[in-house]
Amino acid sequence: MNNRINHLAVWILVAVYFLIGWGWYAIFGETWLNLHARTMTDIERTHNVSAYLLAFIASIVINYALAWLINRVNATSAIAG
Repeated sequence: MNNRINHLAVWILVAVYFLIGWGWYAIFGETWLNLHARTMTDIERTHNVSAYLLAFIASIVINYALAWLINRVNATSAIAG
């Protein structure tokens, strides 16, 4: 068993997590605001940096946990995992 975690892959996935969120909001953000009867001013007023920091830390922890699990079960492909 290879006891190494691919740190570059983990950090790329952390970035991908936020890029997917950004893309999702860019596409559906206006619709979400309309469905919830909110405006951008409402969102900007409640802007909280700690929520982004928590999401960033959670993404790091989750991706490292998945990398550890994949390494632990010795998965070499999606089918083997």
